[in-house]
Amino acid sequence: MKPDEVPRAVLDTSVLVPDRVRRALVAAARADQFEGIISPHIIGELYRVLTVIGIRRARGFSPALGRQLSRDSKALMSILLNDFELWNTEPPYDPPVTSDPDDHHLMLAARRAQAQFVVSNDDNNYPSADSMGLHVVDGIEFLSSNSFSLRLNERARVRGS
Repeated sequence: MKPDEVPRAVLDTSVLVPDRVRRALVAAARADQFEGIISPHIIGELYRVLTVIGIRRARGFSPALGRQLSRDSKALMSILLNDFELWNTEPPYDPPVTSDPDDHHLMLAARRAQAQFVVSNDDNNYPSADSMGLHVVDGIEFLSSNSFSLRLNERARVRGS
């Protein structure tokens, strides 16, 4: 990545579910610290996970909860589509690089969007680490939201010097 190039990162559902992490990523994207990439797979999984969490918290489903989940979903979709790029991840898939077949779409989105990173807090499905301990495939690094945040902060510090 060139020093003046804005990093591009695919954001896995695991970093969009925790409200604090999602808000930090949205703020960083709005500050042009990086360009976020999402896909229909990520949006679908995010809605599924957030719906299940909502139902569990409410201890069951009700019409009022359905209306609240609908309002929340529309608001979240507005944020996601305004602040992140949406990339198609329909098959055919490239050769798998993760142990979880449900996560192959992350690498496909990264390749198609020419992203340098896949940000995921599900490190069990990272590709194998290289000799430096990094999880890199085809120049695309898998890392946690904390590690990605540190990279963005370091990049901002260096650029500000």
